[in-house]
Amino acid sequence: HASVDQVVQAGHTLLAVMPLNAGGGTPIVLTPKVSFSLLEEIYDYLQGIKPYGMTLEVVNPTYEFIKVKASIGFVHGSDPGYYLKQLQQELGTFISPWAGDLVHHNPFQIKLNPAMIMDFIKSRPYVESLGKGFAVYHFLQQGSHKEYIPVTGEYNNFQTQEPWGILTSVAQHQLRSLDGAPFPPSQNLIGLVSATSSGKKVAK
Repeated sequence: HASVDQVVQAGHTLLAVMPLNAGGGTPIVLTPKVSFSLLEEIYDYLQGIKPYGMTLEVVNPTYEFIKVKASIGFVHGSDPGYYLKQLQQELGTFISPWAGDLVHHNPFQIKLNPAMIMDFIKSRPYVESLGKGFAVYHFLQQGSHKEYIPVTGEYNNFQTQEPWGILTSVAQHQLRSLDGAPFPPSQNLIGLVSATSSGKKVAK
């Protein structure tokens, strides 16, 4: 039992709705939502069949973003530009597997932490090493405002702020080749975790 104002509230039921075409589309949609008119239609229908005394709310999920900052050493002889683009796409699928397959991945039950993201990057066959400064950010976004959520450790799973929250990838991670240009300036980087760069595939 929950409402948008209180996570646990007796007599309240909150229904978070995802569109049928979420998962499996091309390109994948990282923040799928239904229209306000459809939310109203679902609410009106359920109002007619809900038990007496139940207070009902129908909403879109709240999306909470995961962003990765990393410098990558690619396998000798490979095209860094090509593989940076490929890694962007693969990170999106890894962080938001439900966006490509809702049948096998429940978006409300994704277990993910910074160490898993680092291990995923290092496991790519075209990645030779990771440079220093690997970091992961977890934040909410309202318009241009970002609210950063503290990440308590590299092995601790990200926790959404609300039960109807969904972890999703940003469209563009902050990636560069170790031989490439420096990162663009970052602003308001609070709530940051820097995972340790240990392991045989991490550059000194």
